[in-house]
Amino acid sequence: MGEAYLDFEAGKSVILADFRRNPAELEKILASIRQIADDPDVGINRIEITGYASPEGSWRTNETLSRNRASALKEFIRRQFPIADNLFAVGVVAEDWETLRRIVEENSGVNHPVLSATEQARILTIIDSEEAPDRKEARLRALGSTWQTLLTGYFPPLRRVKYQITYTVKDYSTEPIGVLLEKEPEQLNAYELFRVAEQYPRDSEEWHQKMEQTVKLHPESVEANINAAASYLVQGEPDKAREYLDKVGDDPRASNNWGAYYLMTGDAGKAETYFRNVISADPDGALNNLMEVEKVKEDQERQRTRGRREAK
Repeated sequence: MGEAYLDFEAGKSVILADFRRNPAELEKILASIRQIADDPDVGINRIEITGYASPEGSWRTNETLSRNRASALKEFIRRQFPIADNLFAVGVVAEDWETLRRIVEENSGVNHPVLSATEQARILTIIDSEEAPDRKEARLRALGSTWQTLLTGYFPPLRRVKYQITYTVKDYSTEPIGVLLEKEPEQLNAYELFRVAEQYPRDSEEWHQKMEQTVKLHPESVEANINAAASYLVQGEPDKAREYLDKVGDDPRASNNWGAYYLMTGDAGKAETYFRNVISADPDGALNNLMEVEKVKEDQERQRTRGRREAK
């Protein structure tokens, strides 16, 4: 989903690829589609394009102009990609009074001139009236210099197209995933690799191997690093687990693993802090872990007491 601010010659709907901001705006749209169209595992279901216009001019004229400009973008896209006509839907917002009202009410001065309180109140009163759009425009024009401020400082961003691309990513069943895992594992995302791993018991060698393979193929995936850390914690290798935990830092999803790491390395205080962080998400698991923390604390206190006695 995105928006593009295409520049058209006054009263025209032909897209000029090298006109004003159009090169950058058109490339933004094409890059969005290219990312999907070039992926063999992705199928485009629908591309919705909606044209928007500002309130100057008659409502009927603006409706036609917005529709023609949205249709022009549709045809521009079709010249770049072999996308069937029936996958497109063209909509129109003849005059975008809703957005105009929002930016006038905000009156932030960011990308727009600041309106006086009186100007702002008058504009909002007109916009909120039950009058027809053309009558509202006539009343705004009657505001003189305020109209000029709207015309040059508020209307241009209203002239735009909004596009939304709906697509489906191919979902592999477990069997084809297994085939790809042997031949082209780099084609699988982290989620698909997790599905393969879940076929094996969590303390099995196969499960550990799949967790290691996943994090190697997707080293930037937070989930892959968290699961790799969990794998090494289960194997009793906290130092290896720490390498992956350091990559995710204080991500809340890693709290349970951090707790297990500190419990395993003897820092019951830090372990308790992390386990308490996940009480709301996993109350039963967190409480069980906190009971283990208490046992460790009791053992550590007994050892300290024994040490003090021996010292005497």
